[in-house]
Amino acid sequence: MVSTNNKGATTMVSDMRGTFPEWLEESACSVDTLAWSGNEPNWRGHERHPSRQSSSEPAPPHHHMLDPALACNPMLEPLDLLPGDHERKASSAQAPEGSVVSGGRSPSQATARGCPSAWLAATSHPRCPSWMDAARAVSFAVIGLVLWGVMYSLGGTTATPGGQLFNLYVLYVTAVLAGYVAHGARLPPLVGMLLMGALLRNTGFLSVSGSYLKLVTFLRRTALMTILTRAALEFDPKNLERFRCVLLRLALLPSLLEAATVALLARYVLGLPWLWGVFLGITLASAAPAVTIPSLFGLQLDDYGTDKDIPALIIAASSLDDLVSLAAFGVPLSVILSEEGMWASILRGPIRVIVGLTVGITWGLLLKYVPEMYDDYVHILRALLLGLGGTVMLLTSGEYGFEGAGPVACMMGAFIACHSWRRQGFSENHNPVANCFAILWGLMQPVLFSLIGGEIDLSNIDGKMILLGAAVIYGGLLVRMLITVWVSSGVKFNWKEKAFIAMSWFPKGTVQAALGPTALDLSRLLEQDAAMVATSTSFLHVVILAILLTAPLGSLLPLAGRQLLSRAPHAHAQSDTESVVTVGAFSELASGVVNRGFIVDPAREWHGDRTASL
Repeated sequence: MVSTNNKGATTMVSDMRGTFPEWLEESACSVDTLAWSGNEPNWRGHERHPSRQSSSEPAPPHHHMLDPALACNPMLEPLDLLPGDHERKASSAQAPEGSVVSGGRSPSQATARGCPSAWLAATSHPRCPSWMDAARAVSFAVIGLVLWGVMYSLGGTTATPGGQLFNLYVLYVTAVLAGYVAHGARLPPLVGMLLMGALLRNTGFLSVSGSYLKLVTFLRRTALMTILTRAALEFDPKNLERFRCVLLRLALLPSLLEAATVALLARYVLGLPWLWGVFLGITLASAAPAVTIPSLFGLQLDDYGTDKDIPALIIAASSLDDLVSLAAFGVPLSVILSEEGMWASILRGPIRVIVGLTVGITWGLLLKYVPEMYDDYVHILRALLLGLGGTVMLLTSGEYGFEGAGPVACMMGAFIACHSWRRQGFSENHNPVANCFAILWGLMQPVLFSLIGGEIDLSNIDGKMILLGAAVIYGGLLVRMLITVWVSSGVKFNWKEKAFIAMSWFPKGTVQAALGPTALDLSRLLEQDAAMVATSTSFLHVVILAILLTAPLGSLLPLAGRQLLSRAPHAHAQSDTESVVTVGAFSELASGVVNRGFIVDPAREWHGDRTASL
């Protein structure tokens, strides 16, 4: 019988040393999940296949790793898998009280993790960056140089200063840095990335033309595929049962009426055609998970509003809202880009949706059986198949006149596949495929926002259009706020909680950045006339304006939550590790990717020194 407490688990690992491969004993465990099966580690995150496990072997506990940087098992203490753990614990116990290094760890712990002693001497103050942060920054810098070397070897002079490929490379690097600066200024990182793209465009540095327009379109479609797939993977149907009708009312009614309001205002204020107004309404009605969800995570970790499940309700409603918007935007877009008559295109809309549903369901059912769930590489194969399949669906649907079918197929395939995987052992806290797409989104976020910022040409923007666009945006938000308060009146929320729920819908960002350039990219790809390209550009400018006006409001959500929501008492004693695992079920914290778009330590991101020693 294997003990599940820390002491028993430590004894089990110590007694079994010598039975593992030598490379495992000499290094920290760096895999996502470690499930024990007899004397052999099973890296797949599943129990060992019955045909491969002896009946005499004990049934070991299933372990899940919280922090990829720490590479430890939450059932064990952080350094128990490293050699000499008992000696380190003894030396740590003898260290003077309060003796810590950067990152909140003791000198013995940091040295055991490979931190140079010179760094410990130079960064003894707790506010100094940890060796892990510094090493990560150096790693990114080296990766950037190597990537440029690869581009130079393939592109030649176009990857040298002055070439378009080099300019795109500089755009990505500076967007990443701008994201860090914006985060330090308490703004959503996407704002810094977008402004950096606009800066490079209007200073004459960034100019994309020729065949590189297709590269830009491909990168944007890849980012859209990532958002569509993540939205489908992270939506749990159990939330419909958990929150019942209030979730449907909160996710659908405010979005529907905001979209209708924006469509009306776009027609009579901006002068856009009806179809463009409907497309703009669907685009702006979606929530911004990259802006709001990290703030809601922080509030939930600090027990604000948890007595009524307010953060969890908003997150679930935001996920459902994104699903509806992402699935619906392709219908008006298909009609807009169609060369047929308007009514013929409208009648073909349901056909496109049916085609998308059929392809997506077929693809999802295939991924239920392929690859086999006990395959050693099952998680990476599933992520590759989902990503490549979704990209092909988006690209080919636009080529063959089924623009609305691609997004529906991409989302439905991911949803069906993930629903099947949940029956095979996936859960809210354990979804390695979703973690892969979270990391991919971290890499694609600077690409998406910097490229749409690069579409801003200040010399061609009319000041009157900015004022009218702002009126349309705020008009839609006002209607949404009123409808949200009305919808939440049937629930036992006080006026402060209703106000916070309404405020959480204000920020726009991720979905808008993905959908906004779609019409412009397809207009260029299908070689539409100049009038269509000009309308698509104006449409994109309104979407960018919505992001710039509303995304900074997301930085006020933590402050508003602490003022408007009541702090629930702890129902039971719970460690910080357990809290992060529970909240991380919804998205970024479990994978270590917060909305900056960079790989960070999720625990230290929100709790600083309090969880740095985990």
